[in-house]
Amino acid sequence: MLAIAAAARKEVRLEARLVYECLDVHRFLLSRRFWGKWLRLIERTLMRRASLLIISSPAFLTEYFEPKQGVSRTLQIPTLLIENKILDLSDSDTAASSCVFQTPVQGPPWRIGWFGMIRCAKSLDILCDLAARRPDLISVTIRGRPSRVEFVDFDAQVAGTPGVSFGGTYDAGELESLYGEVHFNWAINFFELGGNCTWLLPNRIYEGGRYAAVPIALLHTETGRWLRQLGLGVLLESPANGLERFLDGLTQFSYAELKRACLATPIGSFIAGREDCLRLSEALSQVAKINRESPTSQPKLLASNAEAPQ
Repeated sequence: MLAIAAAARKEVRLEARLVYECLDVHRFLLSRRFWGKWLRLIERTLMRRASLLIISSPAFLTEYFEPKQGVSRTLQIPTLLIENKILDLSDSDTAASSCVFQTPVQGPPWRIGWFGMIRCAKSLDILCDLAARRPDLISVTIRGRPSRVEFVDFDAQVAGTPGVSFGGTYDAGELESLYGEVHFNWAINFFELGGNCTWLLPNRIYEGGRYAAVPIALLHTETGRWLRQLGLGVLLESPANGLERFLDGLTQFSYAELKRACLATPIGSFIAGREDCLRLSEALSQVAKINRESPTSQPKLLASNAEAPQ
């Protein structure tokens, strides 16, 4: 898309500034093979024509663009952090108070919801294994779009595991009921571990946070850091070993404490409102002004929404 935008801009000789938004770092860009080096060279060349880099996670800058592409060293480009929050243009106080969060039936079994893009075979194995062995402890609800090429047989594995169900896709209007019916929000992803999935901040942490579902995440990831900064959720170093142990020790009181932390978190941590939109517009205007006044001066600009952890 960056290449298409750059070509279109050149073809019609537009004066408009080119902005590069990166929501994921594809594994091909991280390859040490010739195609990885080739793709990074193309990206780096095109980025020299851009006036702004927008990222959805701070780790994309610190783990990829700075060390791999030379941003802030050989490549001077302003950088803006815009997280994948839920857009809500109503007043933030109204947004917070208008939602009546459902309370799931008491556990155990503890209900885990796994929603969104479903493409982590290891997560499915962990959840199915525990659900099969401990139906007294856990049940799992899966909704979204499975990437079936990543699984041996997704449908057969789910159908063959009591306590695990797949309910198909959903739309934004169902988010409150989806997250309101589960105790925990599965925010663990081993897909491309050490690369993109270690660095990203997935949509589900904002969607689940908006509706106060307690997140479960990997400790040594950007998601884990984000949750730790907010004092939210359950962080596991090894879910295959730690999930059962954690749930076995969970009480109604300790779960209520986890839930209370979610409910107490400022709503702006999960939703983007009018002020966030204005902040984005102002940042874009600032970059355009900098380029008009001094084309060679492009200071680093790492901005974020007000409640984002620094």
